[in-house]
Amino acid sequence: MRRYTDFGKRKNIKSLYRRIYAFALLVVYLSVGFAYVDSIRTFAETIVESDNLQDGNEKGDNLTQTELSVFHRSEKRDFTIESDFMSASFYVTDNGSVITGLKNNSSEFEWIDGKSVAALVDVYYDDKNALKEFGWKYYGCYEYANLKKLIFEFKSGDNKFICRQNWQICKTDSDGAVIVMSFEIEHSEKTEIRLPERFSAVNMQLKSDVGYYMQYLNGTIKDETVEKNNTIGFKSGNGNGFEMSVPLLYFNAAGTHGIALGGGSFSPGKTAVLNARANAKTFVCDMDFAYNVTTNGNGTVYSYPSFFAAIYGGNNSVGKNFIKNWNVSDSEYKDESLPLTYEKVVGKADFGSVEETRNSFFNMMFCFSVSDARQNKCEKIRDELLKCEDSNSAIYKYILRSAIFSEFDYKTVGLADGSPIKKSAAEHDELYRNSLASAMLNGRQYPIFPGYSKDGWDGIEFYDTVNKKGVIFAFRNSEESDTQKVIAVQGVSEDIEYKVISLDGSVNIEKIQGAELLAGGLNVTMKNGGLSDIIFIEEAEIDFADVKILLFGNELSSLEIIAIAAVLILLIGIVITAIIVNAQDEYKEKKF
Repeated sequence: MRRYTDFGKRKNIKSLYRRIYAFALLVVYLSVGFAYVDSIRTFAETIVESDNLQDGNEKGDNLTQTELSVFHRSEKRDFTIESDFMSASFYVTDNGSVITGLKNNSSEFEWIDGKSVAALVDVYYDDKNALKEFGWKYYGCYEYANLKKLIFEFKSGDNKFICRQNWQICKTDSDGAVIVMSFEIEHSEKTEIRLPERFSAVNMQLKSDVGYYMQYLNGTIKDETVEKNNTIGFKSGNGNGFEMSVPLLYFNAAGTHGIALGGGSFSPGKTAVLNARANAKTFVCDMDFAYNVTTNGNGTVYSYPSFFAAIYGGNNSVGKNFIKNWNVSDSEYKDESLPLTYEKVVGKADFGSVEETRNSFFNMMFCFSVSDARQNKCEKIRDELLKCEDSNSAIYKYILRSAIFSEFDYKTVGLADGSPIKKSAAEHDELYRNSLASAMLNGRQYPIFPGYSKDGWDGIEFYDTVNKKGVIFAFRNSEESDTQKVIAVQGVSEDIEYKVISLDGSVNIEKIQGAELLAGGLNVTMKNGGLSDIIFIEEAEIDFADVKILLFGNELSSLEIIAIAAVLILLIGIVITAIIVNAQDEYKEKKF
């Protein structure tokens, strides 16, 4: 009897051990199961995020027209691009430069669905006549005007460089009108040509007969708000001087602001004058250019700024020297790069007021960097701030938000230390550095209104595609203007949900789909004139609970799928554990 009792105790103890062991197996099994469920969730999130990627195909071997924008991010060194208007081959050198060859596919562009393509940015030639660097920018454009085929030609003695081009002016919803061209290169001498991204180059000839001259041919702009065939410049009375005329080729999407590239006529011993005149309602610019005349053993050398950029819009125009001086003698052609410097500000001289700060920035932003466009010192803003009794008032915010578009520095304008005004100014400065600078300096600029409006609304959007964040500045300037405006948001993607943060509550939504932003925009409401707001737009975090999965014809949420999977795993685990325990008990009973 005692032996039987001892055996029964041992059997119960072993059975307990087996159950503990089975329970441990169940815990391990469930842990693995739930880890698998988590991997399913992660995979589903990856699928959702991958659907939102806009980078396209990065294989790099044979890129189509729509994939032009991503080839430079590929690790491959050899590329071939085929599109409706151009074929090109690329080779990336060790130092990062690109050797390329281009070939036209047609004498003029044939557009498909009204959209295209790539714009040439920079071309450099080295001593061996090899094309060393090729830069371009991808645009989704709509047809704006067709300049057909032009010839870009340099002649100097027996050497010549000829580049036949197809040009297309495109109208975008973001950066305005963009010149698009294709190249066919015949021969090159040592020279350098720069076609900057935001400027529109035109047909230029440099001939060595009686002297050198450069001529900028005319183009037609198809826009109701701009006069046709605008020409800037005049002919020199001296046969050995320089003759230049330029068309207006760059406009913002609304056609109300633009850039004119120009020069002037130059004669020995005289000052050159550039008369730039476009739509009389928006732009008049008179600019004096002086040039240096020196005499040496090689003859007389004329040095002068050859490219002039005039931005127009509203009542103000700003002139700026562009990149080079051309030093020309009767025996040589020499090119010297110069730093970008402001030549002269023309038009209304008072850029210190709050309104003119924004006006100046909006006029300049189409061709200068944000840093350059913020060059105004805002001398009158300090006086405007001191008039404000309440540092939290709407007008105070209106002033400080305008100052963001300038070089205004609250630390150096004599505001009293510890005063509410200086404290609030410091907070806006911190807001700029921490939340606004990245989008403003690195993002693309999207005009959301035609320009500054004294009696209406104005503003601008910046969108940083790298950090996927945007910011909108909106100003309502008078009581006579509408209380509500619909702002067309750009830079966002259709299939991504965005979070909207309005500092002053002019927008009453928190989340919105990108497709809605692109199609309908944002409804912005300001009850009074003299109000402003800063609106942040950034990608919303993916809420996995909102992800839907189709299973056996039924649409289930991701949480429902996880719950079902967890229950199934638990049931399977219990069944397996029961089978293991039962099998062990049967084995022990048979053994004894």
